[in-house]
Amino acid sequence: MVLPNDIRRVGVVAFRVGMEGLEQLRAAYVPRLHAQLDELAARLAEDEVEAATRVAHKIAGSAGSYGFAEVSAIARRVEHALEAGADCAGQAPEVDAMRSVVPDLAPVDDSRVVLVLGDEARDDSGVVVVVDPVEALAVAMDRRLAALVVPYSAGPRGGRALLRSIASVEELAEVPLFVTDVDPTEADRVKAKTGAREVFAGPFDEGILERVREGIA
Repeated sequence: MVLPNDIRRVGVVAFRVGMEGLEQLRAAYVPRLHAQLDELAARLAEDEVEAATRVAHKIAGSAGSYGFAEVSAIARRVEHALEAGADCAGQAPEVDAMRSVVPDLAPVDDSRVVLVLGDEARDDSGVVVVVDPVEALAVAMDRRLAALVVPYSAGPRGGRALLRSIASVEELAEVPLFVTDVDPTEADRVKAKTGAREVFAGPFDEGILERVREGIA
């Protein structure tokens, strides 16, 4: 996956999770890939050329990012064929070809957690604390998040680096976002800028955790 510049500058390869973590990321992506292939097959069956082209384009990009080069190449071939006026029905075998090369990977833990970007370990059940944006992205890729709590702090290891990247990371796009450490005079601006469900003036604590849990109940 190509990371935004501010995250790449952290200098971490493969989300700093190593090969084992990379396989977890790939495993987390496989169910979504199957769903995308199902959608592509449906659009082709309905002769919806534009919709099928968009789905093929999405598969080509995301599959390549996760290391499924053969799937990406086939999807790109479908995309280009449809753009050139090829018949939808004629592309159906390509979907089967993509399915045949998707490995059978074990599913990852499906439990939902509240992910907190901070520097203090906590014993609360269901709370995962990480210390930098890259680690936050890595956790988000292999865990189902109930919420993401990010401090409005600057610097390459701060929350703003992650906040600038959330919109471009599909796995985080729909996760409820809460932002802490916000200057009260900037609260409205920060909320609008980040799309946060709620912002807090103070640092993350038990009170904020309770507010977060109420906000996602």
